[in-house]
This record gives sequence, structure tokens and C-alpha cells, in this order.
Amino acid sequence: MFRLRPTGLLAVLLLAAGCAGEPVLTTKERQRLAGDPVILASYAAADQLVQTMQARLDPAQPVLVATLSDINHLEESTPLGRLIAEQIASRIANAGYTVTEIKLRDGFLVREGEGQFVLSRDARRIGQTAGAQAVVAGTYTPARDSIYVNLKILQASDGRVLAAHDYVLPMDDNVRVLAKAAGTRY
Repeated sequence: MFRLRPTGLLAVLLLAAGCAGEPVLTTKERQRLAGDPVILASYAAADQLVQTMQARLDPAQPVLVATLSDINHLEESTPLGRLIAEQIASRIANAGYTVTEIKLRDGFLVREGEGQFVLSRDARRIGQTAGAQAVVAGTYTPARDSIYVNLKILQASDGRVLAAHDYVLPMDDNVRVLAKAAGTRY
């Protein structure tokens, strides 16, 4: 029987944690995206979600990605919430999953300039209407020097959380502009 010593276990856990924070990129992608913390963080988060959900989802069945909501106002978003959702959808699609574009579907209330929200509505109804097996939803919370992001993959049939991932974006000038909603100071 193989036994791992506590120091060995710690090393394995630290190595695994370090791998989860970096997106797997080709050399060309890495050069193109160098220095862009938003897209790098979105891709790393999507990679983590895909890795966690692989055993639970059928790549041939649709997955929806909703606009991320401001945690203080679940029915509002900003360009940041919409951008992160688009990047997550791109990365999940590129990983081989079927991502359904909500904006093209009939029967969804999509607010112009706001996005497609799921946390304030019935995720089960939205997922079933689109024939989706899962919905990716998320929130972001601005702080003084950073923005905290939470993503979840919800099973469309019952809203059960299948995977989740949290990360922090540094509040640089680009993120500040993207996170700024009308009447909001970040």
C-alpha cells in the first residue's frame, strides 16, 4: 500500500493549486494575451470549470453561459460581467463542449445593453427552454483594489451546483472602466 507523507501531500496540493490558476495556452495564444489579466483569468477559470465538470457533462449536450451579475444587484451587470461571460463561453466551446448562444434563442428576456441573466430567474426553466444540460452563472463583487469573481455550473434540471470556481481580478484602469455601471463608483 502506498502512503504519502504529510510533506508529500502538501507538495502535491500546492502543485495542483498552482496548475489550476494558469490557463493552458499555446505559445501563440500566450504571446497574443500577454499582460491581459481579464482574459487570462477568465480562461483559467473556464479551464478549471471544464476540468471539474468533465465527468458530469456530455460535451454534445448544450451548455448556456449567462451574464455575470453584480452581487449587490443581481439583475444588473456591466461590460465586465458581459465580457467575462463571453470569454468563459469561448473557452468552454473551444474545450469541445456545445455552448448555446442565448442571444440567438427565442423566448428569452434579453435586456439590450445589460445581458442575459439567470441568477434572478428560474435557471431550471431557462435551461429546459433551451434544451440545455447546464447553465454557467456567476457574480462579481468590487472591492477597493480588486474584483472578486464567483462562477458556478448549475445543472439545468434542478439548479444543483456541479462545479464552482472563485478568483480575484486586480482593479487596474481597464477593469475599473469595465466594472463601472451608470451611477456606480469603483
